[in-house]
Amino acid sequence: MNDSQFLKAFEDCTLSAFPHRSPIHMAWLYLRAHGWDAGLRHIRDGIRRFAASRGATDKYHESITVFWARLVLA
Repeated sequence: MNDSQFLKAFEDCTLSAFPHRSPIHMAWLYLRAHGWDAGLRHIRDGIRRFAASRGATDKYHESITVFWARLVLA
């Protein structure tokens, strides 16, 4: 699966799995494409939407999301 297919599947919530490296990959793609402000919005919205599609809305954590996004950007 290439990067654009990965993001489409993530955005459509059709990924069969979202292992630990996937959020980092997704964050890197969004930040690279959109910069900090818009990239972080895509990351936040995407994680919330994906978690909701799995009935796991409690899995989103703002501080952890921003922390990893900052690390990815560094």
